[in-house]
Amino acid sequence: MMKNPRCGFAPFQLPTFHVRKYPQRSRFGKTRCLPLPTAVSCCHKLSHANKCNRRKFLNDWIWTSVVVTSVGCLLGDSTSWAKEEKYSVPASVANQVETYKDVIQGYKILRPIGWNEFAGQRNQYDIKWQDIVQPLEVVMIATLDIGKNKTIKDLGSPMQLGEKLAKNRKLELVSATERENGGVVAYEIELKGDPIHQLVLLTASKSKLFNVTATCSQSRWANREKLLRTVVESFVPSL
Repeated sequence: MMKNPRCGFAPFQLPTFHVRKYPQRSRFGKTRCLPLPTAVSCCHKLSHANKCNRRKFLNDWIWTSVVVTSVGCLLGDSTSWAKEEKYSVPASVANQVETYKDVIQGYKILRPIGWNEFAGQRNQYDIKWQDIVQPLEVVMIATLDIGKNKTIKDLGSPMQLGEKLAKNRKLELVSATERENGGVVAYEIELKGDPIHQLVLLTASKSKLFNVTATCSQSRWANREKLLRTVVESFVPSL
């Protein structure tokens, strides 16, 4: 310990800090140095910006979760829909179908799981599902404007429309019956020929005629009838 010339001991001294300067490029392209307090302030600003970014990320993540959850509730599943509509899905095909809803057109249906989906071919269909292995196995939905306040009965009886379809498609009419889907009258028409078998559901709602057609090869109809009939008869033209 150093001695004071007067009392013999050195007085207490605060430690001396050397302020380091950090280089920073100015807007004019020249490099200048910032003292330590300024550099610490810059780091604080960066930390604040990172917190804002994290806050924005959390807000976006929460909003995305809400949207995904809402969409999931909208789409639902075949089991909950069957309970809601009191529609019985055969146990043998329950794991082969899932719920599909079109909010814009206003309908819902059970679609085959794993089939390719094709949307929007002008004057042919609005949406189509096709088996990957068996290309003749297809489910199509088409819509046509028919005017306000018209029902399917305004277009004719089940037999009349069935005969027209059979003639236009060059197939044999098997049956034509009337049923009710979601509180709306619908016609179910079955056609057959060489080499295809078809099940058609026609119904009218919201000034539109809905045509749901399931097609299968005649040789495979016995094996695929339950699945295709489940899909067609699950169609409900209102949400």
